[in-house]
Amino acid sequence: MKKIVTNKDDHGIQTPITCVVCSANFSTFGHLEKHLNEHVGEKPFECNVCLAKFAVSESLKRHLKRHTGEKPYKCTECHSMFACSSALKQHMRRHTGEKPYKCTVCQATFRSRKSLKEHLLIHSGERPFKCLLCGNAYRRKRTLNKHLNIHTGQKPFKCTVCQASFTSSGSLSSHLKAHTGKKPFKCTTCQASFRELNSLRKHEFRHTGENPFKCTICAGSFSTKASLTQHLHLHTGENPFKCTICAGSFSTKAYLKQHLHFHTGEKPFECTVCQAKFNHSGTLKQHQRIHTGERPYKCTMCHATFNYANVLQAHIRCHTGEKPYKCTVCLAAFRERKSLKQHTWIHTGERPFECNLCKKKYRCRKSLKYHSCERRIRGANEEEKTLQCPICSKKFAKTGALNTHLNIHTEKRFKCTLCPASYSYRESLKVHLRTHTGEKPYKCTVCQASFSYLKSLHEHERVHTVENEFECTVCQAKLRSPSYLKLHLRLHAGDKPLQCKVCEASYVCRSHLKKHLLTHVRKIKSETC
Repeated sequence: MKKIVTNKDDHGIQTPITCVVCSANFSTFGHLEKHLNEHVGEKPFECNVCLAKFAVSESLKRHLKRHTGEKPYKCTECHSMFACSSALKQHMRRHTGEKPYKCTVCQATFRSRKSLKEHLLIHSGERPFKCLLCGNAYRRKRTLNKHLNIHTGQKPFKCTVCQASFTSSGSLSSHLKAHTGKKPFKCTTCQASFRELNSLRKHEFRHTGENPFKCTICAGSFSTKASLTQHLHLHTGENPFKCTICAGSFSTKAYLKQHLHFHTGEKPFECTVCQAKFNHSGTLKQHQRIHTGERPYKCTMCHATFNYANVLQAHIRCHTGEKPYKCTVCLAAFRERKSLKQHTWIHTGERPFECNLCKKKYRCRKSLKYHSCERRIRGANEEEKTLQCPICSKKFAKTGALNTHLNIHTEKRFKCTLCPASYSYRESLKVHLRTHTGEKPYKCTVCQASFSYLKSLHEHERVHTVENEFECTVCQAKLRSPSYLKLHLRLHAGDKPLQCKVCEASYVCRSHLKKHLLTHVRKIKSETC
Protein backbone atom coordinates (compact mmCIF):
# COMPACT_ATOMS: atom_id res chain seq x y z
CA MET A 1 0.00 0.00 0.00
CA LYS A 2 1.38 3.40 -1.00
CA LYS A 3 2.17 5.63 1.97
CA ILE A 4 0.68 9.13 1.88
CA VAL A 5 3.12 11.63 3.37
CA THR A 6 1.55 14.59 5.20
CA ASN A 7 2.99 17.72 6.80
CA LYS A 8 2.37 17.91 10.57
CA ASP A 9 3.74 20.22 13.24
CA ASP A 10 5.13 19.19 16.68
CA HIS A 11 1.60 18.85 18.07
CA GLY A 12 0.52 16.49 15.28
CA ILE A 13 -1.71 19.09 13.64
CA GLN A 14 -1.67 18.99 9.82
CA THR A 15 -0.45 22.22 8.17
CA PRO A 16 -0.79 23.11 4.45
CA ILE A 17 2.13 22.52 2.10
CA THR A 18 2.75 25.56 -0.17
CA CYS A 19 3.96 25.43 -3.79
CA VAL A 20 7.10 27.57 -4.11
CA VAL A 21 6.14 28.56 -7.69
CA CYS A 22 2.52 29.77 -7.41
CA SER A 23 1.82 29.67 -3.61
CA ALA A 24 -1.05 27.15 -3.97
CA ASN A 25 -1.65 25.08 -0.82
CA PHE A 26 -1.92 21.26 -0.61
CA SER A 27 -2.71 18.81 2.17
CA THR A 28 -0.13 16.17 1.14
CA PHE A 29 3.26 16.01 -0.56
CA GLY A 30 1.73 13.62 -3.12
CA HIS A 31 -0.77 16.27 -4.24
CA LEU A 32 2.02 18.86 -4.41
CA GLU A 33 4.17 16.49 -6.50
CA LYS A 34 1.35 16.03 -9.02
CA HIS A 35 0.77 19.78 -9.10
CA LEU A 36 4.45 20.47 -9.88
CA ASN A 37 3.99 18.61 -13.19
CA GLU A 38 1.99 21.64 -14.39
CA HIS A 39 4.94 23.97 -13.78
CA VAL A 40 7.64 21.74 -15.30
CA GLY A 41 5.47 20.88 -18.32
CA GLU A 42 5.52 17.14 -17.66
CA LYS A 43 2.36 15.30 -18.78
CA PRO A 44 2.75 11.60 -17.95
CA PHE A 45 -0.96 10.70 -18.15
CA GLU A 46 -2.18 9.92 -21.70
CA CYS A 47 -5.73 9.37 -23.02
CA ASN A 48 -5.93 6.04 -24.89
CA VAL A 49 -8.76 7.38 -27.11
CA CYS A 50 -7.41 10.68 -28.51
CA LEU A 51 -3.81 10.59 -27.12
CA ALA A 52 -4.27 13.90 -25.24
CA LYS A 53 -1.79 14.24 -22.34
CA PHE A 54 -2.28 15.59 -18.83
CA ALA A 55 -0.15 16.64 -15.87
CA VAL A 56 -2.29 14.94 -13.22
CA SER A 57 -4.36 11.75 -13.21
CA GLU A 58 -7.53 13.58 -12.06
CA SER A 59 -7.44 15.72 -15.22
CA LEU A 60 -7.22 12.56 -17.33
CA LYS A 61 -10.22 11.04 -15.48
CA ARG A 62 -12.27 14.18 -16.09
CA HIS A 63 -11.22 14.17 -19.76
CA LEU A 64 -12.23 10.51 -20.29
CA LYS A 65 -15.80 11.39 -19.30
CA ARG A 66 -15.99 13.50 -22.49
CA HIS A 67 -15.56 10.33 -24.52
CA THR A 68 -17.94 8.23 -22.42
CA GLY A 69 -20.49 11.04 -22.02
CA GLU A 70 -20.73 10.26 -18.31
CA LYS A 71 -22.11 13.14 -16.21
CA PRO A 72 -22.89 11.78 -12.72
CA TYR A 73 -23.19 15.14 -10.93
CA LYS A 74 -26.60 16.82 -11.17
CA CYS A 75 -27.64 20.38 -10.20
CA THR A 76 -30.69 20.34 -7.92
CA GLU A 77 -31.81 23.80 -9.13
CA CYS A 78 -31.82 23.52 -12.96
CA HIS A 79 -30.99 19.80 -13.47
CA SER A 80 -27.83 20.54 -15.48
CA MET A 81 -25.40 17.60 -15.51
CA PHE A 82 -21.63 17.70 -14.97
CA ALA A 83 -18.72 15.31 -15.38
CA CYS A 84 -16.96 16.28 -12.13
CA SER A 85 -17.92 17.55 -8.67
CA SER A 86 -15.75 20.69 -8.96
CA ALA A 87 -17.66 21.76 -12.12
CA LEU A 88 -20.98 21.28 -10.29
CA LYS A 89 -19.69 23.25 -7.27
CA GLN A 90 -18.64 26.13 -9.54
CA HIS A 91 -21.98 25.96 -11.39
CA MET A 92 -23.96 26.16 -8.12
CA ARG A 93 -22.41 29.58 -7.50
CA ARG A 94 -24.45 30.85 -10.46
CA HIS A 95 -27.61 30.13 -8.50
CA THR A 96 -26.31 31.30 -5.10
CA GLY A 97 -24.49 34.35 -6.49
CA GLU A 98 -21.38 33.46 -4.48
CA LYS A 99 -18.11 34.90 -5.84
CA PRO A 100 -15.35 33.98 -3.37
CA TYR A 101 -12.35 34.98 -5.50
CA LYS A 102 -11.51 38.70 -5.35
CA CYS A 103 -9.10 40.79 -7.48
CA THR A 104 -6.76 42.81 -5.24
CA VAL A 105 -6.37 45.50 -7.95
CA CYS A 106 -9.96 46.47 -8.87
CA GLN A 107 -11.98 44.46 -6.28
CA ALA A 108 -13.83 42.53 -9.02
CA THR A 109 -15.10 39.15 -7.75
CA PHE A 110 -15.30 35.78 -9.54
CA ARG A 111 -16.86 32.37 -9.10
CA SER A 112 -13.68 30.40 -9.85
CA ARG A 113 -9.94 30.73 -9.23
CA LYS A 114 -9.34 30.20 -12.95
CA SER A 115 -11.54 33.19 -13.87
CA LEU A 116 -9.64 35.37 -11.38
CA LYS A 117 -6.30 34.21 -12.81
CA GLU A 118 -7.45 35.08 -16.37
CA HIS A 119 -8.78 38.46 -15.14
CA LEU A 120 -5.42 39.40 -13.58
CA LEU A 121 -3.84 39.20 -17.05
CA ILE A 122 -5.94 42.29 -17.99
CA HIS A 123 -4.10 44.33 -15.36
CA SER A 124 -0.67 42.91 -16.21
CA GLY A 125 -1.27 43.19 -19.99
CA GLU A 126 0.20 39.71 -20.38
CA ARG A 127 -0.95 37.54 -23.31
CA PRO A 128 0.90 34.26 -22.81
CA PHE A 129 -0.73 32.24 -25.60
CA LYS A 130 0.73 33.18 -28.99
CA CYS A 131 -0.22 31.93 -32.48
CA LEU A 132 2.92 30.75 -34.29
CA LEU A 133 1.28 31.30 -37.70
CA CYS A 134 0.19 34.96 -37.54
CA GLY A 135 1.66 36.27 -34.27
CA ASN A 136 -1.67 37.08 -32.59
CA ALA A 137 -1.50 36.65 -28.80
CA TYR A 138 -4.28 35.76 -26.37
CA ARG A 139 -4.93 35.72 -22.63
CA ARG A 140 -6.67 32.32 -22.71
CA LYS A 141 -5.49 29.05 -24.20
CA ARG A 142 -9.03 28.18 -25.35
CA THR A 143 -9.17 31.47 -27.30
CA LEU A 144 -5.92 30.52 -29.04
CA ASN A 145 -7.29 27.05 -29.84
CA LYS A 146 -10.42 28.61 -31.35
CA HIS A 147 -8.25 31.01 -33.35
CA LEU A 148 -6.12 28.16 -34.76
CA ASN A 149 -9.23 26.66 -36.36
CA ILE A 150 -9.36 29.77 -38.59
CA HIS A 151 -6.00 28.74 -40.10
CA THR A 152 -6.82 25.03 -40.35
CA GLY A 153 -10.51 25.39 -41.23
CA GLN A 154 -11.16 22.57 -38.77
CA LYS A 155 -14.58 22.23 -37.10
CA PRO A 156 -14.16 19.16 -34.89
CA PHE A 157 -17.40 19.47 -32.88
CA LYS A 158 -20.36 18.00 -34.79
CA CYS A 159 -24.06 18.17 -33.96
CA THR A 160 -25.60 14.66 -33.88
CA VAL A 161 -29.04 16.05 -34.80
CA CYS A 162 -28.40 18.19 -37.91
CA GLN A 163 -24.72 17.48 -38.74
CA ALA A 164 -23.72 21.14 -38.29
CA SER A 165 -20.07 21.48 -37.21
CA PHE A 166 -18.38 24.00 -34.92
CA THR A 167 -14.90 25.20 -33.96
CA SER A 168 -15.49 24.90 -30.19
CA SER A 169 -17.41 22.70 -27.74
CA GLY A 170 -19.07 25.82 -26.30
CA SER A 171 -20.53 26.74 -29.69
CA LEU A 172 -21.80 23.17 -30.13
CA SER A 173 -23.33 23.20 -26.63
CA SER A 174 -25.13 26.49 -27.40
CA HIS A 175 -26.35 25.10 -30.73
CA LEU A 176 -27.76 21.90 -29.15
CA LYS A 177 -30.07 23.99 -26.96
CA ALA A 178 -31.77 25.19 -30.15
CA HIS A 179 -32.87 21.57 -30.79
CA THR A 180 -34.07 20.94 -27.23
CA GLY A 181 -35.89 24.26 -27.02
CA LYS A 182 -34.73 24.72 -23.41
CA LYS A 183 -34.38 28.30 -22.21
CA PRO A 184 -33.47 28.03 -18.53
CA PHE A 185 -32.41 31.66 -17.96
CA LYS A 186 -35.40 33.97 -17.33
CA CYS A 187 -35.56 37.76 -17.08
CA THR A 188 -37.19 38.80 -13.77
CA THR A 189 -38.54 42.03 -15.33
CA CYS A 190 -40.34 40.88 -18.51
CA GLN A 191 -40.20 37.06 -18.19
CA ALA A 192 -38.29 36.68 -21.47
CA SER A 193 -36.24 33.45 -21.45
CA PHE A 194 -32.84 32.68 -22.95
CA ARG A 195 -30.69 29.68 -23.74
CA GLU A 196 -27.48 31.32 -22.47
CA LEU A 197 -26.76 33.24 -19.26
CA ASN A 198 -24.70 35.71 -21.29
CA SER A 199 -27.72 36.43 -23.52
CA LEU A 200 -29.83 37.12 -20.42
CA ARG A 201 -27.23 39.57 -19.08
CA LYS A 202 -27.13 41.44 -22.40
CA HIS A 203 -30.94 41.58 -22.41
CA GLU A 204 -31.08 42.99 -18.85
CA PHE A 205 -29.10 46.04 -19.98
CA ARG A 206 -32.20 47.06 -22.00
CA HIS A 207 -34.20 47.41 -18.80
CA THR A 208 -31.47 49.11 -16.76
CA GLY A 209 -30.18 51.27 -19.63
CA GLU A 210 -26.66 50.37 -18.50
CA ASN A 211 -23.85 50.61 -21.06
CA PRO A 212 -20.74 49.52 -19.14
CA PHE A 213 -18.36 49.38 -22.10
CA LYS A 214 -17.05 52.88 -22.84
CA CYS A 215 -15.21 54.07 -25.96
CA THR A 216 -11.90 55.74 -25.02
CA ILE A 217 -11.94 57.91 -28.19
CA CYS A 218 -15.48 59.35 -28.20
CA ALA A 219 -18.37 59.48 -25.72
CA GLY A 220 -19.94 56.27 -27.05
CA SER A 221 -20.98 53.57 -24.57
CA PHE A 222 -22.22 50.04 -25.26
CA SER A 223 -23.99 47.18 -23.50
CA THR A 224 -21.60 44.49 -24.79
CA LYS A 225 -17.88 44.22 -25.35
CA ALA A 226 -18.52 42.94 -28.89
CA SER A 227 -20.48 46.12 -29.72
CA LEU A 228 -17.63 48.26 -28.39
CA THR A 229 -15.05 46.31 -30.45
CA GLN A 230 -17.22 46.74 -33.54
CA HIS A 231 -17.61 50.48 -32.80
CA LEU A 232 -13.82 50.95 -32.46
CA HIS A 233 -13.45 49.83 -36.09
CA LEU A 234 -15.20 53.11 -37.04
CA HIS A 235 -12.33 55.09 -35.50
CA THR A 236 -9.56 52.86 -36.86
CA GLY A 237 -11.25 52.26 -40.22
CA GLU A 238 -10.38 48.58 -39.82
CA ASN A 239 -12.51 45.94 -41.53
CA PRO A 240 -10.58 42.73 -40.79
CA PHE A 241 -13.07 40.25 -42.24
CA LYS A 242 -12.63 40.02 -46.04
CA CYS A 243 -14.99 38.46 -48.56
CA THR A 244 -13.18 35.89 -50.74
CA ILE A 245 -15.62 36.44 -53.64
CA CYS A 246 -15.74 40.24 -53.94
CA ALA A 247 -13.73 43.14 -52.55
CA GLY A 248 -16.09 43.61 -49.59
CA SER A 249 -14.65 43.85 -46.08
CA PHE A 250 -16.50 43.92 -42.77
CA SER A 251 -15.97 44.91 -39.15
CA THR A 252 -17.40 41.65 -37.73
CA LYS A 253 -17.43 38.00 -38.71
CA ALA A 254 -21.25 37.97 -38.40
CA TYR A 255 -21.56 40.73 -41.03
CA LEU A 256 -19.25 38.81 -43.38
CA LYS A 257 -21.29 35.60 -42.92
CA GLN A 258 -24.50 37.52 -43.62
CA HIS A 259 -22.90 39.14 -46.70
CA LEU A 260 -21.87 35.73 -48.13
CA HIS A 261 -25.56 34.75 -48.34
CA PHE A 262 -25.94 37.42 -51.06
CA HIS A 263 -23.37 35.57 -53.21
CA THR A 264 -24.80 32.10 -52.57
CA GLY A 265 -28.44 33.24 -52.72
CA GLU A 266 -29.09 31.16 -49.61
CA LYS A 267 -32.06 32.22 -47.44
CA PRO A 268 -32.26 29.59 -44.70
CA PHE A 269 -34.65 31.44 -42.35
CA GLU A 270 -38.37 31.19 -43.27
CA CYS A 271 -41.36 33.05 -41.81
CA THR A 272 -44.02 30.57 -40.64
CA VAL A 273 -46.85 33.06 -41.37
CA CYS A 274 -46.19 34.26 -44.94
CA GLN A 275 -43.28 31.95 -45.99
CA ALA A 276 -41.01 34.91 -46.73
CA LYS A 277 -37.35 33.84 -46.59
CA PHE A 278 -34.35 35.68 -45.18
CA ASN A 279 -30.60 35.27 -45.16
CA HIS A 280 -30.23 36.20 -41.48
CA SER A 281 -32.08 35.07 -38.33
CA GLY A 282 -32.16 38.66 -37.00
CA THR A 283 -33.88 39.87 -40.18
CA LEU A 284 -36.52 37.13 -39.80
CA LYS A 285 -37.13 38.13 -36.17
CA GLN A 286 -37.58 41.77 -37.20
CA HIS A 287 -39.91 40.74 -40.06
CA GLN A 288 -42.16 38.74 -37.72
CA ARG A 289 -43.00 41.96 -35.87
CA ILE A 290 -44.99 43.00 -38.97
CA HIS A 291 -47.38 40.11 -38.23
CA THR A 292 -47.44 40.51 -34.43
CA GLY A 293 -47.56 44.33 -34.47
CA GLU A 294 -44.89 44.35 -31.78
CA ARG A 295 -42.94 47.61 -31.35
CA PRO A 296 -40.80 46.88 -28.26
CA TYR A 297 -38.52 49.92 -28.38
CA LYS A 298 -40.04 53.06 -26.84
CA CYS A 299 -38.67 56.61 -26.79
CA THR A 300 -38.72 58.03 -23.24
CA MET A 301 -38.98 61.61 -24.55
CA CYS A 302 -41.93 61.51 -26.97
CA HIS A 303 -43.24 57.94 -26.40
CA ALA A 304 -42.84 56.98 -30.06
CA THR A 305 -42.36 53.21 -30.47
CA PHE A 306 -40.13 51.35 -32.91
CA ASN A 307 -39.56 47.86 -34.26
CA TYR A 308 -35.78 48.03 -34.04
CA ALA A 309 -33.30 49.17 -31.38
CA ASN A 310 -31.02 50.92 -33.90
CA VAL A 311 -33.98 52.95 -35.25
CA LEU A 312 -34.79 54.05 -31.68
CA GLN A 313 -31.16 55.06 -31.11
CA ALA A 314 -31.16 57.13 -34.33
CA HIS A 315 -34.51 58.68 -33.32
CA ILE A 316 -33.21 59.72 -29.87
CA ARG A 317 -30.45 61.67 -31.60
CA CYS A 318 -33.21 63.84 -33.14
CA HIS A 319 -34.00 64.97 -29.57
CA THR A 320 -30.41 65.25 -28.33
CA GLY A 321 -28.97 66.72 -31.55
CA GLU A 322 -26.09 64.24 -31.29
CA LYS A 323 -24.27 63.46 -34.55
CA PRO A 324 -21.49 61.00 -33.65
CA TYR A 325 -20.53 60.02 -37.21
CA LYS A 326 -18.09 62.57 -38.66
CA CYS A 327 -16.66 62.80 -42.17
CA THR A 328 -12.84 62.88 -42.02
CA VAL A 329 -12.67 64.97 -45.23
CA CYS A 330 -15.11 67.88 -44.68
CA LEU A 331 -16.03 67.28 -41.00
CA ALA A 332 -19.76 67.04 -41.80
CA ALA A 333 -21.57 65.18 -38.99
CA PHE A 334 -24.40 62.64 -39.22
CA ARG A 335 -26.79 60.86 -36.88
CA GLU A 336 -26.48 57.48 -38.62
CA ARG A 337 -23.54 55.44 -39.90
CA LYS A 338 -25.49 54.77 -43.11
CA SER A 339 -25.77 58.51 -43.83
CA LEU A 340 -22.03 58.98 -43.29
CA LYS A 341 -21.24 56.06 -45.61
CA GLN A 342 -23.41 57.52 -48.40
CA HIS A 343 -21.89 60.97 -47.83
CA THR A 344 -18.29 59.69 -48.21
CA TRP A 345 -19.13 58.50 -51.73
CA ILE A 346 -19.41 62.19 -52.72
CA HIS A 347 -15.69 62.57 -51.89
CA THR A 348 -14.54 59.20 -53.31
CA GLY A 349 -16.70 59.37 -56.44
CA GLU A 350 -17.86 55.82 -55.73
CA ARG A 351 -21.18 54.75 -57.31
CA PRO A 352 -21.92 51.25 -56.02
CA PHE A 353 -25.43 50.81 -57.46
CA GLU A 354 -25.27 49.62 -61.08
CA CYS A 355 -28.06 49.03 -63.61
CA ASN A 356 -27.89 45.44 -64.88
CA LEU A 357 -29.04 46.50 -68.38
CA CYS A 358 -27.13 49.66 -69.30
CA LYS A 359 -24.40 49.47 -66.59
CA LYS A 360 -25.05 53.07 -65.52
CA LYS A 361 -23.98 53.63 -61.90
CA TYR A 362 -25.53 55.62 -59.06
CA ARG A 363 -24.55 56.71 -55.58
CA CYS A 364 -27.84 55.77 -53.89
CA ARG A 365 -30.24 52.86 -54.32
CA LYS A 366 -33.20 55.21 -54.73
CA SER A 367 -31.63 56.78 -57.82
CA LEU A 368 -31.21 53.33 -59.37
CA LYS A 369 -34.81 52.47 -58.49
CA TYR A 370 -36.12 55.43 -60.54
CA HIS A 371 -33.68 54.82 -63.38
CA SER A 372 -35.56 54.14 -66.65
CA CYS A 373 -34.19 50.60 -67.20
CA GLU A 374 -35.12 49.55 -63.68
CA ARG A 375 -38.65 50.91 -64.15
CA ARG A 376 -39.05 48.79 -67.29
CA ILE A 377 -37.89 45.71 -65.35
CA ARG A 378 -40.39 46.42 -62.59
CA GLY A 379 -43.13 46.86 -65.19
CA ALA A 380 -42.27 43.47 -66.71
CA ASN A 381 -42.41 41.86 -63.26
CA GLU A 382 -45.77 43.36 -62.34
CA GLU A 383 -47.25 39.85 -62.20
CA GLU A 384 -45.07 39.17 -59.13
CA LYS A 385 -47.42 41.38 -57.08
CA THR A 386 -49.69 38.57 -55.88
CA LEU A 387 -51.05 40.12 -52.65
CA GLN A 388 -54.27 42.07 -53.32
CA CYS A 389 -55.96 44.68 -51.12
CA PRO A 390 -59.50 43.39 -50.40
CA ILE A 391 -60.91 46.95 -50.44
CA CYS A 392 -59.42 48.68 -53.50
CA SER A 393 -57.82 45.67 -55.32
CA LYS A 394 -54.39 47.31 -55.45
CA LYS A 395 -51.66 44.66 -55.62
CA PHE A 396 -48.44 44.34 -53.65
CA ALA A 397 -45.38 42.11 -53.77
CA LYS A 398 -44.80 41.98 -50.00
CA THR A 399 -47.02 41.43 -46.97
CA GLY A 400 -45.47 44.39 -45.15
CA ALA A 401 -46.37 46.75 -48.01
CA LEU A 402 -49.97 45.46 -48.02
CA ASN A 403 -50.29 45.88 -44.24
CA THR A 404 -48.99 49.46 -44.47
CA HIS A 405 -51.43 50.21 -47.32
CA LEU A 406 -54.45 48.89 -45.34
CA ASN A 407 -54.00 51.75 -42.83
CA ILE A 408 -55.26 54.11 -45.57
CA HIS A 409 -58.70 52.40 -45.51
CA THR A 410 -59.00 52.15 -41.72
CA GLU A 411 -59.91 54.99 -39.38
CA LYS A 412 -57.36 57.81 -39.19
CA ARG A 413 -56.49 57.32 -35.54
CA PHE A 414 -53.88 60.06 -35.22
CA LYS A 415 -55.62 63.44 -34.88
CA CYS A 416 -53.99 66.86 -34.75
CA THR A 417 -54.91 68.80 -31.57
CA LEU A 418 -54.42 72.17 -33.31
CA CYS A 419 -56.52 71.67 -36.46
CA PRO A 420 -59.10 69.10 -37.74
CA ALA A 421 -56.47 67.11 -39.72
CA SER A 422 -56.16 63.37 -38.98
CA TYR A 423 -53.74 60.72 -40.26
CA SER A 424 -53.40 56.97 -40.64
CA TYR A 425 -49.81 56.96 -39.35
CA ARG A 426 -48.25 58.48 -36.24
CA GLU A 427 -45.24 59.55 -38.31
CA SER A 428 -47.51 61.47 -40.73
CA LEU A 429 -49.05 63.37 -37.80
CA LYS A 430 -45.62 64.16 -36.43
CA VAL A 431 -44.56 65.60 -39.81
CA HIS A 432 -47.82 67.58 -40.04
CA LEU A 433 -47.26 69.21 -36.62
CA ARG A 434 -44.18 70.93 -38.03
CA THR A 435 -46.52 73.15 -40.09
CA HIS A 436 -47.84 74.52 -36.76
CA THR A 437 -44.55 74.64 -34.82
CA GLY A 438 -42.35 75.78 -37.72
CA GLU A 439 -39.79 73.15 -36.71
CA LYS A 440 -37.15 72.40 -39.35
CA PRO A 441 -34.96 69.63 -37.90
CA TYR A 442 -33.15 68.67 -41.10
CA LYS A 443 -30.11 70.88 -41.76
CA CYS A 444 -27.89 70.99 -44.84
CA THR A 445 -24.26 70.38 -43.81
CA VAL A 446 -23.00 72.55 -46.67
CA CYS A 447 -25.02 75.80 -46.46
CA GLN A 448 -26.92 75.37 -43.14
CA ALA A 449 -30.33 75.67 -44.84
CA SER A 450 -32.98 73.83 -42.79
CA PHE A 451 -36.05 71.85 -43.84
CA SER A 452 -39.17 70.37 -42.26
CA TYR A 453 -38.89 67.12 -44.21
CA LEU A 454 -35.98 64.75 -44.83
CA LYS A 455 -37.12 64.36 -48.43
CA SER A 456 -36.83 68.14 -48.95
CA LEU A 457 -33.28 68.08 -47.54
CA HIS A 458 -32.27 65.24 -49.90
CA GLU A 459 -33.65 67.15 -52.88
CA HIS A 460 -31.87 70.32 -51.76
CA GLU A 461 -28.52 68.51 -51.34
CA ARG A 462 -28.54 67.73 -55.05
CA VAL A 463 -28.06 71.46 -55.66
CA HIS A 464 -24.60 71.16 -54.10
CA THR A 465 -23.69 67.81 -55.69
CA VAL A 466 -25.01 68.90 -59.15
CA GLU A 467 -26.73 65.57 -59.71
CA ASN A 468 -29.35 65.39 -62.44
CA GLU A 469 -29.53 61.64 -62.79
CA PHE A 470 -33.29 61.04 -63.18
CA GLU A 471 -33.88 60.82 -66.94
CA CYS A 472 -37.20 61.27 -68.73
CA THR A 473 -37.85 58.30 -71.07
CA VAL A 474 -39.82 60.53 -73.48
CA CYS A 475 -37.58 63.55 -74.06
CA GLN A 476 -34.36 62.50 -72.23
CA ALA A 477 -34.52 65.57 -69.99
CA LYS A 478 -32.57 65.07 -66.74
CA LEU A 479 -34.05 66.10 -63.43
CA ARG A 480 -32.75 66.39 -59.90
CA SER A 481 -35.17 64.12 -58.01
CA PRO A 482 -37.81 61.39 -58.50
CA SER A 483 -40.58 63.84 -57.53
CA TYR A 484 -39.47 66.36 -60.20
CA LEU A 485 -39.36 63.55 -62.76
CA LYS A 486 -42.87 62.44 -61.74
CA LEU A 487 -44.22 65.99 -62.23
CA HIS A 488 -42.37 66.31 -65.54
CA LEU A 489 -43.91 63.07 -66.90
CA ARG A 490 -47.38 64.49 -66.22
CA LEU A 491 -46.65 67.19 -68.84
CA HIS A 492 -46.16 64.48 -71.50
CA ALA A 493 -49.19 62.48 -70.35
CA GLY A 494 -51.41 65.56 -70.04
CA ASP A 495 -52.27 64.42 -66.53
CA LYS A 496 -53.57 67.14 -64.18
CA PRO A 497 -54.69 65.31 -61.04
CA LEU A 498 -54.92 68.35 -58.72
CA GLN A 499 -58.29 70.07 -59.09
CA CYS A 500 -59.48 73.41 -57.73
CA LYS A 501 -62.60 72.96 -55.54
CA VAL A 502 -63.82 76.47 -56.39
CA CYS A 503 -63.79 76.50 -60.21
CA GLU A 504 -62.74 72.93 -61.18
CA ALA A 505 -59.54 74.10 -62.88
CA SER A 506 -56.88 71.34 -62.75
CA TYR A 507 -53.10 71.47 -62.40
CA VAL A 508 -49.98 69.31 -62.64
CA CYS A 509 -48.45 70.19 -59.25
CA ARG A 510 -49.47 71.59 -55.85
CA SER A 511 -47.49 74.82 -56.22
CA HIS A 512 -49.49 75.73 -59.38
CA LEU A 513 -52.78 74.91 -57.64
CA LYS A 514 -51.76 77.01 -54.64
CA LYS A 515 -50.99 80.03 -56.86
CA HIS A 516 -54.34 79.57 -58.56
CA LEU A 517 -56.24 79.47 -55.25
CA LEU A 518 -54.68 82.80 -54.30
CA THR A 519 -56.39 84.39 -57.32
CA HIS A 520 -59.76 83.41 -55.82
CA VAL A 521 -58.72 84.88 -52.46
CA ARG A 522 -57.71 88.19 -54.10
CA LYS A 523 -60.97 88.22 -56.10
CA ILE A 524 -63.03 87.83 -52.91
CA LYS A 525 -61.04 90.58 -51.19
CA SER A 526 -61.57 93.00 -54.09
CA GLU A 527 -65.34 92.28 -54.12
CA THR A 528 -65.67 92.96 -50.40
CA CYS A 529 -63.77 96.23 -50.75
